[in-house]
Amino acid sequence: MDVDSEDRAASDQELNARIIQEINDFRAASPGSFKQTLHAPWEPILLLEIMLSKFLATGTKAPDTNTCADYMSETPMLWAGLSAAYSAMSFSQLFNPVYMPFLRDLTNQEVGRFPSLSVHNLESAFREPYQGTTPQLLIKVLNEYWLSRARPPSERPYNWSLSIIQSSGMGKSRMVEEATFSIFTIPLNICEELGNGHNTYPPPDRKFRNYFQEHGMKSDLLLQTEYAVILHLLFTKAAALLKGPIFKHNSTAPLARQWANYLNEGRTDTEVGMNRKGFLDSVADQAMKVMSGGTNGCCHLLNFLGKIRSSLGVQLEPNGYITAMKRSCHEFTKAFSGTGLKCIVYFDEAHQLTEPVPPQTQNETRRCSPYHNLGKFSSSEIRSLACQPSISSHDSGPPPLPSFY
Repeated sequence: MDVDSEDRAASDQELNARIIQEINDFRAASPGSFKQTLHAPWEPILLLEIMLSKFLATGTKAPDTNTCADYMSETPMLWAGLSAAYSAMSFSQLFNPVYMPFLRDLTNQEVGRFPSLSVHNLESAFREPYQGTTPQLLIKVLNEYWLSRARPPSERPYNWSLSIIQSSGMGKSRMVEEATFSIFTIPLNICEELGNGHNTYPPPDRKFRNYFQEHGMKSDLLLQTEYAVILHLLFTKAAALLKGPIFKHNSTAPLARQWANYLNEGRTDTEVGMNRKGFLDSVADQAMKVMSGGTNGCCHLLNFLGKIRSSLGVQLEPNGYITAMKRSCHEFTKAFSGTGLKCIVYFDEAHQLTEPVPPQTQNETRRCSPYHNLGKFSSSEIRSLACQPSISSHDSGPPPLPSFY
C-alpha cells in the first residue's frame, strides 16, 4: 500500500470512528433508536445529518434535519446506500458526488480535514459494479440514430452527435464509462483547471484540453481546420494501435472491453492511465506542431483567409486537412467487423465546446461555437463522434444540440 493509500485509509477510519461514536451517543440518550438496522423512517435522515456533521471541518454549520430530508428526497439511491453503510458500520465510501451530489457545493475549505476524500471515494464508486441498465439504453439509442441514416432526410438527425446534460455528480461519466465496455470508445476529458487545489474525477486529458482552449480569437475556418487536424491524427494513431500485437479482437464488445482496459491501466484519482496519456498526448503534441510553426504559420494564414472569405464572395475551406481526416477515419473503421455503429468519440466535461460567441464579437469570420464548428464537417463523415457537454442543468449556456456519433 502506498503512502497516499495509507493516508486515505487512515482518514476513512477516523471519519467512520467519529460517526459511530455519535451514533452510540444518540443511542444512549434515546434508547430504542438506531438498532441493528435502520427501522424508523426518520433514522436515515438523522444518520445523514450525523455523517455530514462529522465530515465537515470544525466550525462549519452542518445541514439541519429539514435540509437532509430534502437531500434524501432528491437522491433516492442514498436511502439504500445509508442502509447498507449502517449495516456494515462503514460510512466513508458514501462521501462522493454519486451518492451525495450536494457535496459539489462544498469547498475544499469546508472539507479541509479530509481534502482528498471526495475525489478518492468518487474513484472508488467507479470501481463498484454498475447498478441499472442505463448504459445499454444509451447504446440502444445511439444505434437507433445510426440506423436512421437510411430514412428520408426529414427523419434523420442533422448532426451525428448527442449531448448528455444533467447536474454534476448524477452519473453521466460513470454511465458512459460503463458503455465503453460494450462499444469501442475514444474518451477525451477536457475539463478546465479548477484551481485552489480542486480536483475532478475522472481526471482530465490535459494536453487535449489545452488544444481546445483559447478559441475566442480564432475564426470559424481556423477552428474547423484545427479540429480536422487533431481528429485525423487521432484516427491515424488509433488505427495503428489496433493493428499492433496488443489487440486480438475485431468484434464490437470484446475489442471495446480490451481497449477500455488498455486505456484505464494505471489510472489514479488525479491522472489518466499511462497508455491513455501516451496515446492522447502524442496526438495533441503532433497537432500542435502542425498548427504552429511546423506548417509555416498555418494559423496566421487561415485566420487571414477567414477574414477575406466574405469580401471575395467565395467559400475557402481547409479541404486538405478535412480530406486527410476523412481518409484516416475510413481506415480506422476497417479495424471493426460488422455493419452497425462502430465507435464513439466521447468529450467529457465539454463546457468549453459549447461556449457561444458573444453577439458583440461576432463578425464575418467567426459566428459559431466550437461545437457547431465540429459539426460543420463531421456531420457528413464522422458518424462515430459523440459529444457530451457535462453542463449542470441549472447552468447558463446554449441549448443542447441534436446529435454526433
